[in-house]
Amino acid sequence: MSATNASASRPAESDDQVLELREQIRRKKLGLTVMRAIPGGLVLLLAVFVVLAIVTGVRGFSSGAVLVGSMLLMSGLLIGPEYYTEKDALLALTSKLRRRMAHLARTSSREQGVGAQRFAYRAMIPDQIEAYRLGARKLRRTHNFLQSVVIVGSISASALVAFSVESGLMRVAAVVNTLLVGLAATVSTYFKFKERSLNHQAFADTLETELRAAELRIGDYVGKSDDAVLEQLIARVESARAEHNLLERQLDQASEVTLPTLPEGGSER
Repeated sequence: MSATNASASRPAESDDQVLELREQIRRKKLGLTVMRAIPGGLVLLLAVFVVLAIVTGVRGFSSGAVLVGSMLLMSGLLIGPEYYTEKDALLALTSKLRRRMAHLARTSSREQGVGAQRFAYRAMIPDQIEAYRLGARKLRRTHNFLQSVVIVGSISASALVAFSVESGLMRVAAVVNTLLVGLAATVSTYFKFKERSLNHQAFADTLETELRAAELRIGDYVGKSDDAVLEQLIARVESARAEHNLLERQLDQASEVTLPTLPEGGSER
């Protein structure tokens, strides 16, 4: 066997290129997190200044809000292009990792048959669990952010309306606040981030439960041979994947049906 084939036939967990790609992906994700944290912190600081300006009426807080808003705009202009460049690089690394793991699976399958291909499939399950949990966390964060906008905007609406009687700036802020609350509520309802997050998390939990049961030979895996355990594990994973995809399609269809009925006073159940 050549050196290339020997390297390709190793499990994904011990392949040098796979390990290096995973480390690069980890560093890219960390960098993207830092880039998101900077404008996120400025948004929080801006919200604090705005609330203090509304509650106390002190002009200094209004000036601080303008200053922080300018800093937020500048950070968006400076970090935004770099953020999307790094995000594209992360997607490229992820795609390269998947191609490498697919190459390992194909090479192993050609050399050792279907059993090796099933082993390669099982070796990829932990990565699938992590990917779906990451997706669930992102969707949950998006949902929580939108709900925070709705809650904060709803609470501050009355204060903005009260101050708008004496200030033209507050009247503009009240209008913008109303638009943001409506937009956040509409986006959250239409895209169903919470439901999609729960679906992703449930699928990841199902994969982890099946994988742990197969490794420990408990439940339906008791007393079965290694080949039988692997075959049943793959069947269970594919069944769970089909159910997950079905729920995703149902969520898409629900959004498509519900949205046009809003002008008529809401969708019928």
